This record gives sequence, structure tokens and C-alpha cells, in this order.
Amino acid sequence: MSEMIAKTAFASDAQAKEYIRACETAFRARIDHIADCILEQKNVRLLGLGGPTCAGKSTAAKLLIRHLEEAGKRVHMISIDDFFYEQPHAKRLMEEKDGYKKIDFDSIDALDFPLLRASVISLMSNGYAKLPRFDLSTGLRSGVYELTAHDDDDIFLFEGIQTVYPQINALLREYPYYSMFINVQTSLNANGISFEPNRIRLLRRLVRDYYRRSSPPDFTFFAWHSVRENEENNIFPFADACDATMDSLMGYELSMLRPYLEHILPLLPVTNASYAVAEGILRDVKEIQPLSEILLPKDSLYREFVGRVGVSH
Repeated sequence: MSEMIAKTAFASDAQAKEYIRACETAFRARIDHIADCILEQKNVRLLGLGGPTCAGKSTAAKLLIRHLEEAGKRVHMISIDDFFYEQPHAKRLMEEKDGYKKIDFDSIDALDFPLLRASVISLMSNGYAKLPRFDLSTGLRSGVYELTAHDDDDIFLFEGIQTVYPQINALLREYPYYSMFINVQTSLNANGISFEPNRIRLLRRLVRDYYRRSSPPDFTFFAWHSVRENEENNIFPFADACDATMDSLMGYELSMLRPYLEHILPLLPVTNASYAVAEGILRDVKEIQPLSEILLPKDSLYREFVGRVGVSH
């Protein structure tokens, strides 16, 4: 596994901003290269963008679409998450443990696959489909929307963890298709401490869940075990089948995460099974200079995870 040396101290905000800009430029170059590969295919009608939790799929999709549209393509993005079956009491509950209930949004059985298949067939045959909207906060479908292609060159981009599932991959490959996989692929060495990719995604998720989804750190730690289990069983084994991969590691990200982690992790009860893990995280980031999200470009990948007003830096 490759490793990047993180810059963990900055003489000024201007220096930090320049470092962030360099990291963002390198990431955009990776996206642009993949977009150019898609354009070279000429006949591609379907795109798939998958990857594990907190890999940066949403931002990668937006940047990819921007590049393709600048080249004259019209791209429609479709979230696989919208095809979840409705969940009783907001979520599909399987078992109860430590005061929380395990959420099974990972299984292919949680998706309305017949509806997804019918939608893909309709889009490719007629250039039209009525697609569902799913509200993750309620676990219910919030309505439907109509998607209409303007011409035969329109591209449909399916985004979601599940695009790498064999059943979905097989469905989309019935048509001219190009698949992509995004993940943190490189370890980040900060002051001699190596943060491996899965740990980096856990740190991203702790921050995202707390500020974007109102989930406390004990819930994120609890859910992480089943998330990782699903990734190892149903996601990573199929990543090599994708046509392209991209690394979402940012050299600045530990500096960006530190102030948030220092606000969130002390909320974890001492009796929690993950308390020692949280202490280890805080210990490993304490010598890293914190950076403010105001230094981020407005379309940065990292705006998927940070940006909460009121956290000191």
C-alpha cells in the first residue's frame, strides 16, 4: 500500500491555502483523466460510480458531470439510494445491541431491484422513466420524478455504494457502460503516524455523521463494524471489475478533521467499548495543526464532511 507524507504545519493561512489548492488540483486531474477516458469511448450511455462509505462519491460525481458537460455531453445523475424499499419506522431494523439497532441498508435485498431494472430498461428503450425519491431520514419514499433524455447521446450516471454489486453491475453492463470506483487508496503519514485508508474513512464518517446526520460518535462506532463487514464481503471484492479507480485521499485532511474530532470524541461515554479507540485518535492528531474549512474551495470534496459553523479552530 502506498503512503503519502502529510504536511502538518503551516507558516500562514496563505501557505495552507496553497497546499489545499495543490491537493484539490491533483484530485481534479484524476477526475478529468477518467472523464477523458469516457469521452474516448464514444458510445457510452451508462456510467456507474461506486465506492465505500465516505469515499467522496457525491463530489466526484459532480466534478465528473461538469467535465463531461463542458465537452458537450448531457448527463443525468441517478442515486441508487432512491431505490431502497421503504423501511418500517424510518429504517429497516434487524437486531438490537448496546442500545442501538443494526441498520441493514447494505444488502442487495434492501433495494427494489425489479424497479431499478424496469427503470434502466425504460431509460434505454424510451429515454424516459419515472424514478422514486427516497428520504433516508424517514426511510420512506417521498415521491417520484420524471427523467427524460433529450437525445440519444444523453448519459445516465448511477451513483451509490451498490453499483459494484454483481447484480447491478450485470444489469448496467447489458448496455454500453463504464464503471468507476472511488476510495481512499493511500495511507497518510502524519508526524510519523500512519493513518491507513479505512481509518481515514472512519474519521471522515465520525465528523459527517455528527454534523450532517445528527448521529453521536457512539452510534457511528457501533455501526462501523457492520459497515466494514459489508464492504469486505460485498464491495471490495468486486472493485477490480470496475473500468477505472480514483483515490480520494487529501494530504490536508487530518488538519481539517482535527478540530471536529476534538469536539465530537469527548462526547463518547467512558464506558463505551470504543472509548480507547477514540482516545487513540485524539492522541494521534494532537500534534497536527488544525485548519479551518473557510480555506476550502467551495466545490471541495471535503465539504461532504466538514463545514459546521461554531467549531473553533
